[in-house]
Amino acid sequence: MSGIRVRVTLARREPDFAATEDDAFGRGLLDRVLRALGRGPMPPAVFLFRRDDVQIVYVAPLLAAAKDPHRVLASLAGQPGVEAIAVLGRFTQRQKGAQPRKLAGTFVEWTDGRWWASWRPVDDNGRLIPTDEDEVLRAVDGQPRPGGLGGWFTRARFEGIRAELTPTTPERMDETVN
Repeated sequence: MSGIRVRVTLARREPDFAATEDDAFGRGLLDRVLRALGRGPMPPAVFLFRRDDVQIVYVAPLLAAAKDPHRVLASLAGQPGVEAIAVLGRFTQRQKGAQPRKLAGTFVEWTDGRWWASWRPVDDNGRLIPTDEDEVLRAVDGQPRPGGLGGWFTRARFEGIRAELTPTTPERMDETVN
């Protein structure tokens, strides 16, 4: 996979965004997705949370070129210092025997295997469909992890993989992520 160019933003991590409570952390990310959708199309992104910063990787080129997209995500999670990985954007949920659903939301996974997910339905143009409440799934409730998401830290450790992202321009910090 070497030689693929992806856009990566490095931002300071606000202490507020180091929420110790899963729901506050996840809802903060979901709010970010919903605000972005209001401004137009939202490319899929992976947020890699480290102690002092957040690495935002716009993953469409990586995933399009990958034979195993889950291995790509595991390699991102396997980078040194990553405390949590979040996948944000628009998704298509496919379930056996059901029509695919278009959704926008976020899935967060921590190094200890905890996860948090929430999404809302969107129309074919990516606009939110009004709904009364968020669909929230959490590992701490004993719910099964959504199919096709997560397990990236475990896979990175088991396979010994980690991404090596090489900047093409000098690294600089972007706005604060909160």
